[in-house]
Amino acid sequence: MLHAGRGYIFQGTNTGVLKMTVKNPKWTASDKDAQLESYPSSNASDASWNFIGNPYTSYYNIDQLAYDAPITVWTGNGYEAYRPGDDDYAFAPYTAFFVQTPDDSNSVGFKAEGRETKNESEETVRKAKARRARAKINTERMLINLTISDPAAAEEEYIDKTRIVFNDKKSLNYETNCDAAKFFSAERSIEIYTLDHEGNKYSINERPLSDGQVVLGISCNKSGTYVLSAPRMDKTVYLLDTESGDTSSLSDGCEISVNEGEFTSRYVIVTEEAVTAITEMAADDADAEPAYDLSGRRVKASTYHGVTIQKGHKVLK
Repeated sequence: MLHAGRGYIFQGTNTGVLKMTVKNPKWTASDKDAQLESYPSSNASDASWNFIGNPYTSYYNIDQLAYDAPITVWTGNGYEAYRPGDDDYAFAPYTAFFVQTPDDSNSVGFKAEGRETKNESEETVRKAKARRARAKINTERMLINLTISDPAAAEEEYIDKTRIVFNDKKSLNYETNCDAAKFFSAERSIEIYTLDHEGNKYSINERPLSDGQVVLGISCNKSGTYVLSAPRMDKTVYLLDTESGDTSSLSDGCEISVNEGEFTSRYVIVTEEAVTAITEMAADDADAEPAYDLSGRRVKASTYHGVTIQKGHKVLK
């Protein structure tokens, strides 16, 4: 007889799968609510963080939460941000995670009916992925999922990821009900994120299309060549290297060579419209050296007043 709340060690002479049968299990529980506290900060991305968790001994799908803002989970070697409705994710029993208190809610609700076994959880996630793959693109909320991976690694899984959501109903500022701040880990060789005009670093950045340019930040702990890809691209985007002026397609991934350090102005994610505008500007200013402002937008050096980046150096005019 195995008793609840007690740990056991099993020793065997053969490799295999140990199965234990539970007779007449009691699969009952009540709804749970995790209350969220508000903690003021001058920076919105630092405000009102709470550390809570799945209160059940069962698996729990993120879409069953009575909460629709992003959550951040430790995966074992880094942090991942997920959002209900956009991601296929299930909490293992008692999994802990970070959330920010949004303006319109002060709790995260867990309904008992949302509990699942491991097999049920895996099937739910599989069906959700298939359903989202068949869904039509929502032109009001266009998701761009970016991943970075090591082409020399034995496994082809991505090292890190970030997301841009183009939504003209949102602002360019950090909003706790839809944005997720970037959490960093020294255990990952390279991490990617996006930035806004105030310097906030995003794991999920929901914002208006605006000029079609989003600064991509890179934090590299190990110099090397990596592949940046967009496994989901509801709107076609490209990678602009402000040092070389080169624009690369992300449809099949593009290789970038990165030295150790942090880069917050070299790379920019640009839409097709933005690429066209940059090309036209280059044609008008063909004899001049390429110049970019601190957000990564190409500007005319002859008429722009302020700090620009030219040939990898900052120039003040």
